[in-house]
Amino acid sequence: MEKKNYFMILALKYSYLLIVFGIMCVGYNSINVKGIDMIAGAVDRMLAGEHVVITSLLSKLIVMIILGTVLIFMKQCFNTLYSLYIETDMRNMAVSHMEALEYSYFDTVGTGSILTRLTADIK
Repeated sequence: MEKKNYFMILALKYSYLLIVFGIMCVGYNSINVKGIDMIAGAVDRMLAGEHVVITSLLSKLIVMIILGTVLIFMKQCFNTLYSLYIETDMRNMAVSHMEALEYSYFDTVGTGSILTRLTADIK
């Protein structure tokens, strides 16, 4: 009997969520690095004795903070959806498999053993 890797099948099924998650990570990291560069540039100009308009810098940083917060929230949502979809499909597969088993299997194997295997395999 061929043993299938159901997790890999489901991971590929929902790979679009993982791709969007990766894009959100890259976007957030880009914003983070850009903000750090802006602050470093302003500090360097101040140390060189140049005039720096703080209000302009702060307004840009506030926009970047808001955008970064939205990206982090969306990233977490896509991560949660990815996990939830895979877990739900795995549970449905386990229940479908149990429904296909003969009644004699349940007579020979204890209920506790079946439940332990199910919960350990799904988590």
